[in-house]
Amino acid sequence: MRKRKADQAFRVKEDDVFRLGKASSEDISEAIPNEMHHAPRSGRLIISVDFGMTFSAVSCVAINPDEAAEEIGLDRIRSIDNWPGARNIDGGSHMKQQVPSEVMYPLDPKFRDAADLQTRDGDSSPFDIGGLPDIIPDSDEDIDVTLFGTDVSSFKWGYSVHEAWSKPSTHFKRANKALGRFKLLFDDRPTTETVRRELASTLISLKVRKVLRSHVEIVADYLTCLLRHVKSELQRQGLYNGYQVGMVLCVPAIWSQKACRDMQVALTAAMRMADFKGLDLETDAIEDLSIVRGGTVDVNTYTVSRTTPLRLTKEIAQPGGDLCGSSYLNEAFRDLLREKLKDERYLEQGQVTLDGIVGNILISEFEYKTKRHYDIYDRQRLPESFYCGGLQDNCEKGFLGGCVYIRFGEMKAIFHKRLQRIAGLMEQQIVGAASEDMRVDKVVLIGGFAGSPSLQKELARRLKELSTQFALDIELIVRGNRATAVASGAVLRALNKEGGPRRFPRSSYGIQRKEEHGTSLEHAIIEKKRYDNVDGIAWVETIDWVLKKGREIPPVWICYAIYGGEIAKKCKINITAAFSPGVK
Repeated sequence: MRKRKADQAFRVKEDDVFRLGKASSEDISEAIPNEMHHAPRSGRLIISVDFGMTFSAVSCVAINPDEAAEEIGLDRIRSIDNWPGARNIDGGSHMKQQVPSEVMYPLDPKFRDAADLQTRDGDSSPFDIGGLPDIIPDSDEDIDVTLFGTDVSSFKWGYSVHEAWSKPSTHFKRANKALGRFKLLFDDRPTTETVRRELASTLISLKVRKVLRSHVEIVADYLTCLLRHVKSELQRQGLYNGYQVGMVLCVPAIWSQKACRDMQVALTAAMRMADFKGLDLETDAIEDLSIVRGGTVDVNTYTVSRTTPLRLTKEIAQPGGDLCGSSYLNEAFRDLLREKLKDERYLEQGQVTLDGIVGNILISEFEYKTKRHYDIYDRQRLPESFYCGGLQDNCEKGFLGGCVYIRFGEMKAIFHKRLQRIAGLMEQQIVGAASEDMRVDKVVLIGGFAGSPSLQKELARRLKELSTQFALDIELIVRGNRATAVASGAVLRALNKEGGPRRFPRSSYGIQRKEEHGTSLEHAIIEKKRYDNVDGIAWVETIDWVLKKGREIPPVWICYAIYGGEIAKKCKINITAAFSPGVK
């Protein structure tokens, strides 16, 4: 072998030099795990980030040096709260442990100095990985930037964006649009195209003003603010200084491997900007990172070998997902309200617009009061009223006493369409398991919208039908901490990788190699060969595959091909950045 170099899936830094001699797999099987699982002298802090499409959550657990991580239970895991500007009306609500996944940018690129969001270093940027979606132009030609206004207010994130929606100027100026659901910019499937196009107008103005250059940068900015708050809360509780930090990143089961790697780039940049522990400054990589799948509206089916603590054995059916979560319920309600108020132009005065009125009702009334408690199976419900100042009475339209009244049938319609799609995902998993001769016993409902009585009753109704159809007795489980269940579950997964399920990689990974022609039998089928300019020896380009797509692997998988082979070219390979979620 003349030389070996890492594929783009690996991070290579030639300045960090080390040499590995040949070793047998027997030697490695003992040496490597001992090194990987050696108990640190200081305490460990496992932090899980569940970056959601509508809301995000962070959970963590502190581990003492002398205790076994795999024996830690759910009762030890805590979730971050006290989010800045939290608007939750019910102080005891589990939603207080979540923060909106929304940002709002000013149109002055100098805001980064004030917000301490310097993502760029000279001419290089970690976000030069494809830029914004193709629907966004590469230049400002034919774009009148004066239409975007001159708002140079500060960068906003989380609840401060919801607060901004209550101000008329936010809707009055074209550029004053928050970026929500930007998580879908990582998902290039046709089903997300509508949302990505809706985000395009705001992204155009931001790109023209050189506020950002990539959708990955948006996520990095958001995660930076999120991690700064997490760091502050942990320090306040005495759970930061003196601890080694391990990070866990939750990603949707339906995401591509490229999206997962882009998300890792964003998290790495955010940890750097937030001065967060756990980042290797020499390699610019996260020292201890686990990636687990889950989020949006996703469904997975596993066999269970142990219930306390929970141990998942094997993934049964192909993971599924759909875009039918609570943010799409918000969208349907917004469309309904716009249709009802479209002719009430007299309400628009000064900077007050119909879009502003609808947006304020959506955030202040529907999001925080109605949506989370509405029960479409309660036929005794009266029409829902939403205050709209200055609205003239019109009984035919449902306008009375300065309020818009939405009839039960109208509310049920916008709920039921989304609930049926969620139930359809559940049914696909149950049918898929049955095709593998596996019986589903329990369905666990998690996530922020899991608290919806409408969703719970719809799933219970569908499960009753499926149980009759397949002669099953399926139980629907809804427990506390639903909003942070994904983040908390990811912490449990990271505490005991050996006890996790067997997985099927979604990508193949290998090392690109240049080998002397004729040194392997496989070279006979390679027609194209090249000659070295110095010694004239013929060589061919090959790939040494270390992990093949679709091949079942154990919960903890070690790449012996890298550790056992002789590396002629001196380099350092960041294995954490290379392998698919769930495989480390």
